[in-house]
Parts: sequence; C-alpha cells; structure tokens
Amino acid sequence: MRKSIVQWLLAGSIAACALSSCASSAPAATGSVFSSMILSHGSPSLKVSNVSLSLSTAAHHSVSLAQFPVQTLAAAAMNTTPPPPVTTAGVPSGTYVSATVSLTANGTKLHHTSPILLTISSGLPSEVVVFLVTHQVKAQFVPYVATIAAGTHAVNFVTHIAQGSVQHIPSIPLVNQYGQAISSSFFQGHITILATFLTDCTDTCLLTASGLWDVAKQLDAMGLGTKVRIVEVTVNPAEDTPPVLLNYAKAFGIPWTLLTGSTSAVNSFWHTLGYSTSCAGATVPVLVCPEPWGDSQTHINLYSHQVEAYNLSHGLYIGVADPTGTIFTTYANPPYVKGAIESQFYNALSSGGRQIYQTELANSTWKPSAITNDVLSLMATENIAQPQSAAAPLGVRKGDTPPSFTLSTTTGSTYSSSQHAHVPRVINFFATWCVSCRDELPLLVSTVGHGAFSKDELVLIDERETSSTVTGYLHSLHLNASVLLDSNGNVYGKYGFEGLPVSLFISRSNVIEAIVIGQLTKPTLTKVLNELH
Repeated sequence: MRKSIVQWLLAGSIAACALSSCASSAPAATGSVFSSMILSHGSPSLKVSNVSLSLSTAAHHSVSLAQFPVQTLAAAAMNTTPPPPVTTAGVPSGTYVSATVSLTANGTKLHHTSPILLTISSGLPSEVVVFLVTHQVKAQFVPYVATIAAGTHAVNFVTHIAQGSVQHIPSIPLVNQYGQAISSSFFQGHITILATFLTDCTDTCLLTASGLWDVAKQLDAMGLGTKVRIVEVTVNPAEDTPPVLLNYAKAFGIPWTLLTGSTSAVNSFWHTLGYSTSCAGATVPVLVCPEPWGDSQTHINLYSHQVEAYNLSHGLYIGVADPTGTIFTTYANPPYVKGAIESQFYNALSSGGRQIYQTELANSTWKPSAITNDVLSLMATENIAQPQSAAAPLGVRKGDTPPSFTLSTTTGSTYSSSQHAHVPRVINFFATWCVSCRDELPLLVSTVGHGAFSKDELVLIDERETSSTVTGYLHSLHLNASVLLDSNGNVYGKYGFEGLPVSLFISRSNVIEAIVIGQLTKPTLTKVLNELH
C-alpha cells in the first residue's frame, strides 16, 4: 500500500544510526518489548483470545512475542485504563520492519500484517500496540485490526486516536512568504513538519532551521521529499509580513514554506495547538514576551530593516502531522545539531545562540534523525487518524456478487472484471511490504491455473504501489505473473477489507464462495479451490 515501505523504513533506520548511537545488531545483544492491545473508544467491548504477535526484519527473520491472555477490552474504559502490556524479554537487537498479529475477537479470526519501524536494543524497553476497531455491518459489529504501532511515538499516537484525544492542525487563514493565501487543504495529503519561528530570533530559531534543513536532506536522499512538507509559522506576525519572510528565506536559501497572517489569525493558530509562552504579568496566553535588550545598542531586524525596540522571548514547538493534519508527535526544544549545523545558520547565530549551540543541546529530545524516524513511523500508521465513519464498510461477504472494476496491469494492458465474470477465479490483494504476502504469492502462482486447477484464474491486485516497484518485487521472487495496479486503493475500498493479504474465491456463477483474510497455506488453498467447483 506504500511504495517500497521496507526500503524507506530501513533507510530511516540507517539515517538514525548515522546521527545517533545505535545498538549493535550482534546476535548476543537482546532487548525487551512491551506489547498490548487497545480498542477505539467508539467501539463496543470485545473478548479477545488466541493472540499471537511477531516481529520481522527486512531479511524475514521473525521473533515471536509473549502470548496474550484472554481479555475483554471495554471501550468505555479506554480513556482511563488501557489493557496491561505483556512483556517479552530476550528479543534479539536489530531493526524490525513489519509486525504480524493473529487473534480471535468475539469469535472472528483475524490475521494482520503492518509495516513498522522498531529498533530494539539492550537499553530501554520497546513498545508495540495492536489497535482494534469495529465496523457496524448491518446489525453486527465486525472487528478488525486497524494497525500495529511500534515505538513510543507511534504507540502514543494510536493511543490518542483510540481515546479520541488527538490534535489537528487548525484550518485558519494564513499567507506564505509570497503573499499567497493558503487554503484549508494546505495541510492535507502530505506529512507535515510544523515549527515556530520569528525572523529576528538569532539563536534557537536558527538552530531549529538548521535541524529542519538536515531533515530535508535526509528525506530527499530517501526519495521522500515530495511526500513531506516542512512549514514554519511565525509567532511574531506584527513584524513578520510576507516580504520580510521572503527576505529571510532568500538570506538562508530556505526551500520550505514560511507562513504568517493577521495577529488574531496567528494567535488563534498557535493557541489551538496549545502553544504559548509565559510572560510576567500576562493574564492571557501569549506567543512572545517583549523584554528589554539590556544594552544601549540599536538593534535592527536584518530582514525588515526596522529598529527592534524589544527582545522577544518565546518558546519552541516542533510538530509532525499525518496526511490528515493530525498531530503525530511534538517537541518543545531546539534540536541536537552539534557538528552538523549548516554554515549559513551558524554564521548568523548571536553570541547567545552560539553558547546554546556549544553547551545546551547534548540532551535535546529531538535530533534530525528522530524527525526522519517519526516520518517513517507515521507512514506505517498512515490513514489511521481518518474518521472511522469515513472508512469503507465491510460489506463484501460470502454469497455476494463481487464488485466490478477495471485496472491497468504491470504489462500495460487493461483488465475488466466484468469480462471474466463467469470464470472461476481467485482475487488476491497484496503489497510488496507485506511479509505474509511474500510467503503466499509463490504458492498462489504455482497452484492457481495449474494441474487440477488449470481452469481457474489468478487475479493479483497490488495496493497503492508503482508498476516498477511491483515488477522488481516479482523478479526478486522469480515469479512470472501479471499484476493489476490498484494505485489509489479504490478497488480495495470497494471490497472493504482491512489488512493484507486477502483472498476471495469466486465461482463461475460470479458468487463469492469463500474469503480468506491472512496468509494462505497449501492445505487451505487446495481445500477451498476444490470446494469452488
């Protein structure tokens, strides 16, 4: 469902290791994992049993986590008492890029694989959470696994979603450095890295800008530059007009968006996100605190060319938001950029800024690599913050007529399901990042359409990836097969499932005879194919 997700996650891990201390991946090193399940506060209670959870590396080495006990997840209690975690010790150190869970919820068997980014070391324990939700189908609530989140930030994000307590970037009219108004959709469709700044700040803002510059370089190196939008919004709109922002951007060669607006608009924007700073004597939240300079010099803003009567004290905010504008994680201090600061930013630092750079950043909670990892982790929980009411209903069931579709293939032709309506066939939804799919595809290709099942047709549908990604993937598996490209996920949405792989077995009378969610085994595949005729 995402282009080369395993490669992206690995690249993020490599970038993190390059700029921070990573644990050795030697076999002797081990860590621990806390795993738990969480239910959306909008779902009814579920009795969950037979839970098995495993993590896999890019090389397909898997490790099983501790079994979950039978438990009842009560939606009404999710805001205060999440289920207790299960601890697994002795998990081999390394980077894990997918997680798979199998469970039974209210009698329904579920199997789901999610991409993750989780580096396990012998230090602090890691966290994994399985997020369960339900859809109402006719008179029943049908459970499914929305995602598996791994790592503190991803787990916190999913927990906030489950509790209905997420923040969103507000839709408040602002303008960019070119004087262009931004629409309410500006923060939709991209992962957004959002930061505070003001042009006359010559210390923490410049350190933050240098950190964002480094993030941009890392993302570009991984081919993710077009998928992530960096945005700085001033906290001093009275002076930071569009021409001032443009001068500032040109001075530092900043390629990302700078935003300002009316004082009321900017105040509302930041206050909605909970950002403010403390000023002596202030009775309402403020964005900046005017303070005397403490010297007799005349201070000029280099970009507005105006005399600065006061020094403006302020706090910091860095937020990472998903493509719906939902805040994934936040930071409230300058980045650790020691040894990596861009020269144009360092040269513009005040003496106080250089003091901060030299002495105060070693314990910073964010590094450029941490923001990059946030982006990659967010890709693994993509679309989870979408309102559940907007999700596709689980309407396709055994006995139904399959929804029709027309898709392009990896060979450049077009496939129309209506022209194959009376051919017994297997429709399989998959993606290249899905570990279970990788193990299942060779079995499908070698069985369906061969031997006793030579009259059956195999319809492989890849989710949200490019033709080159899919053909390269098939080549790596030594498979010769044509694949349909569901580039925007519309066909998968019609069928209304969650998780991959999914296989539908359709008779020559164009009726769904069986649905298998999760990885097929040879006995199961053979049994269902025999029953298809």
